[in-house]
Amino acid sequence: MKKSLLSAIILTLLASASVASAQIQMTFSIVQPTCHGFTNGSATVFPVGGSNPYTYVWSTGQTSQTTFGIGKGTYTVTVTDALLNSATGQISVLEPSAVLASITATNVNCAGNNGTLTANGFGGTPPYTYAWNGPGGTSLFKAIPVVAPGNYFLTVTDANNCSGIESFTVDALLTVEVTATDIPCSIYPQGGSANAVATGGKTPYAYSWSNGAHTSFITNISQGLYICTVTSANGCTATDSDYVDMPPPLEVVITWLTPSCGFSNNGTATVQASGGTPPYTYNWPNNLPSGPSQTGLPPGLYYVCTFDSNQCQMDLWVNIPHITGLDVQLVVSSATCIGIDNATATAVVTPPGSNYVYQWNILPPDSNVVQVTGLAAGTFVSVVVTDTVSGCTGTASGIVGAHTTVDIAVTDVDILCAGGFGSATAVASNGTPQYTYTWFSNGLKIDSTASIDSLHP
Repeated sequence: MKKSLLSAIILTLLASASVASAQIQMTFSIVQPTCHGFTNGSATVFPVGGSNPYTYVWSTGQTSQTTFGIGKGTYTVTVTDALLNSATGQISVLEPSAVLASITATNVNCAGNNGTLTANGFGGTPPYTYAWNGPGGTSLFKAIPVVAPGNYFLTVTDANNCSGIESFTVDALLTVEVTATDIPCSIYPQGGSANAVATGGKTPYAYSWSNGAHTSFITNISQGLYICTVTSANGCTATDSDYVDMPPPLEVVITWLTPSCGFSNNGTATVQASGGTPPYTYNWPNNLPSGPSQTGLPPGLYYVCTFDSNQCQMDLWVNIPHITGLDVQLVVSSATCIGIDNATATAVVTPPGSNYVYQWNILPPDSNVVQVTGLAAGTFVSVVVTDTVSGCTGTASGIVGAHTTVDIAVTDVDILCAGGFGSATAVASNGTPQYTYTWFSNGLKIDSTASIDSLHP
């Protein structure tokens, strides 16, 4: 190695050295450390004057003419001759500045597969050499192309083989994935959320949502499409979207059958759920088993809690009534006249319904009609009505009546003189007003009023 590279420096300390005896003078030869922070320097003292032999004591603790393994700093040495005369000298050892490496990136795109990285060296002892290691392999050029995302490492070495290192990260392509969480229940229409997870690019990230939000996670959002654009610290962008869905409303319908007459424990209740998010679960009170249907129920008030798979809830109450029997009324019309069979009997049931069976005493058992016709006056009629669902029954009976016979009184006025006319008036009673009148003479109809005149013999 050249002497200049070893930074060998010969110093002659005359006035600057601390000399205990004027008989001893010192000069020094100093070799600086080769690199910043190294301790591979040395210093040699050359005494003049005094009497040989000399002894040496350095501030490093070494006792030879040369002290080795020293770095930057101030050192002293005491030289003593054979006559025990001594002198002390002081030196300052310098060091090169540190070798620094830097990397300049030019036109590196967001995909991380284009652009240039340029090496720069500072400090130490020029000239410099460069060594790269990265996704594209190794290189000794000052500038290298960017071929892929990853870490690029640079080592800069100076003339004294001192080195500095630096690295540069080419970010991967920025991507973002948006994941939406659907609204669990339609009764909470603002119950959705969405989360954006960004990777690649250079942090920190900035988020911009289509609803105006600027965080990675958004909550309390309604049904719809949500778009998120992420911008990295180096200005690259990525966009993704997802849809927040909402299930249809949970709807529950309950049907029931009342127990048989009295307090029988044979009522039923059935729940039918739709909408929401299947499957469904059903919770009943009073330790009743879970499930959509219950049997063997006595009259009473019941409720059922229906849940879908998102724990959306709908509660319904049902009152299974106590049936005491049917109220049957028999409406019987009278015959128009005695001897005319045109009366009717009609069964009227409270409450009305379509599940009744009617059995009449004057009809075959399977006739099952609400009304009986063609009844004669004086007929006894009875009916038994049965509810085919509850088994409850009700009875009613009656006798067919008849309207009374119409009586007619006729008053006439005789002809008083020859060539005159007579008259006649009919008055009806009993029967069923209003009355109609028809007069006949010799088999011919002559009038339809209650009174007629201009009659001749």
